[in-house]
Amino acid sequence: MDLSRLTNFNRVEKLSFPALVKENFAFYLLGLNLLLALFLRLYNLAGIPVWVTPDEAVNGVDAYSLSQTLRDHHGNFLPPMLESFDDWASPALTYLTVPFVWLLGLSEFTVRLPVALTGVASVGLIYLLVKKLTNRKELGLLASFLLCLMPWHIISSRYAIPNNIVTFFLLLTLYLFIVVCEDKPAIWKFAAVGLCAGFQVYIYPTQKVFVLLLLGLFLLSDVLAKTSLKLIFRKYAAIFGTFLLITSPVYLLTLADPGKYNARFNDISILSTGGNPFIEFFKRYFSYFSLDFNFGAGITYKFLAVFYIAGIIACLYALFARTPSFISKPVSLILLGWLLIYSIPASLTIDYYHFNRSIHGFSVILILTVIGFGVLLDFLKNKRLVIPVAWAVVLLFTAYYFYIFGAEYFVNYPRTTNDEFQHGAKAYSQYLALNDARYRSVKVDSRVTKPYVYYLFYSGKDPRQYNYVEINARRTPEEQLIGVLKLDKYTFGPITAGDLANTTEIYAVKDKNGQSWYRIFASDDNWYVVKQ
Repeated sequence: MDLSRLTNFNRVEKLSFPALVKENFAFYLLGLNLLLALFLRLYNLAGIPVWVTPDEAVNGVDAYSLSQTLRDHHGNFLPPMLESFDDWASPALTYLTVPFVWLLGLSEFTVRLPVALTGVASVGLIYLLVKKLTNRKELGLLASFLLCLMPWHIISSRYAIPNNIVTFFLLLTLYLFIVVCEDKPAIWKFAAVGLCAGFQVYIYPTQKVFVLLLLGLFLLSDVLAKTSLKLIFRKYAAIFGTFLLITSPVYLLTLADPGKYNARFNDISILSTGGNPFIEFFKRYFSYFSLDFNFGAGITYKFLAVFYIAGIIACLYALFARTPSFISKPVSLILLGWLLIYSIPASLTIDYYHFNRSIHGFSVILILTVIGFGVLLDFLKNKRLVIPVAWAVVLLFTAYYFYIFGAEYFVNYPRTTNDEFQHGAKAYSQYLALNDARYRSVKVDSRVTKPYVYYLFYSGKDPRQYNYVEINARRTPEEQLIGVLKLDKYTFGPITAGDLANTTEIYAVKDKNGQSWYRIFASDDNWYVVKQ
């Protein structure tokens, strides 16, 4: 019999309540962080952002269609890439959404729920990762708390577009890699790292480049750690073998027909700028190191920038110094390498400071910031009275900045983004669905972005009845901007004065201030939806 368990049990029984709290403080504080993260990511999830965007709607429609027919709304059977708006989007989020819409139905809440839950899980996961990297619970808790309140992470956890689950799966890949590096585990554990890394490639296009660079960084860290060649070969044969097995469909499709499956990148590539591609790349690449970008409004909190710089210095010191640090050389290499490679995919595109394409870099900036704070705590370790003051300053400033952000995002933001999120598309779509028997045809204004997808999202139409012929009809480049031109009783295009001749207004979508956003006109059983 194992008497140690009984001994531990008796010891717990004798501990006073304050002693129990002290012994399990990390568990309790992490629990509070997770509860706060859950509240901030689920509160009024269907209403903030105020309305579903076309990208969110098509993600929901495809997930709902896959749950009922195993086909996307274009009729493609279990596609490795989603045709979406003819841009062949990454499918991971949509497949992740399938069980939610299958169980709960298609709605704003169910489409956003999986993103929100991965956001909450990221708050717990970053605690485990930072604790493992630094062997310090308090730094893991600080990382968890900061991620819980980071504006960029709250916003990305409430908005159902593919890149917003990158953070969770990136942290998971890193955590699995660090854990399996601690000993010589079974081959399947190495394969698990490759599996998780491979899944990332299906999340967002930038990950096709970034994850390959990240795996190369892992290999370099093992070389630096003087891992035996036999173990390196065994480990990376499993990691890369699993990775290539998982990702071969998406890479093969991209190579087989880059004009089709890489169409989005072709449109936004730096090659389309007309300038020297090397100069254009480095101009964008170095812009991502700007403190204004990484510590500006909506990303993180400005007062943390000094700790971020200290964290970089600490990792450089650990990498090159002979004296030991609480950050090991391989860990320092991974963090600094991560910082150097994260902006490479975004720098290949035409835009500067692109949030979605650089989201996989914000976590390392936060981790380096926490490490920098750890350096400060070590510097103050002989001044015990000052350490609580340092913690109080960081926590109070964080709360102050969050109060400013929270008031703006949860109160003012919904009132100022109606046009951006196509306020009223839900109202007119539901009105049309409720009055389906009253009209023979409906023409919807093409100034609504991809208007057909709102019909599919809000009508409750059974995916088994989707008209793939109409959805996939050939369109000119100009018509491509509208999307589907005809579907069932609906047509989508510009509303002319001739269309509205001899019509009567029967419905208007207005906001609380009385501003009209959409008006519906009727001529007998022919209806017209006009965007104001």
